[in-house]
Amino acid sequence: MSVFGDDWFALKAEAFATLLRTPIFLISQTVVVAGWILVNIWGDPFDIYPFILLNLVQPAGRLCRAADSAGADPAGDRGPG
Repeated sequence: MSVFGDDWFALKAEAFATLLRTPIFLISQTVVVAGWILVNIWGDPFDIYPFILLNLVQPAGRLCRAADSAGADPAGDRGPG
């Protein structure tokens, strides 16, 4: 049984929360941010310096990871208490 329930949305939410803990996500996020910066410096800028849109997007990713870390332990062991 999922921590979030057994409906479609709960299963997708748990899968997304699990993805946020993987090295693949962290590496892909690094590549996206580096690409974002390079495109806006040398390409056709859509987010001019000092990258205001990037500054708004990045905290959203941190909020997702913080919400994930505040959730249930993936092993199901919350310890004593």
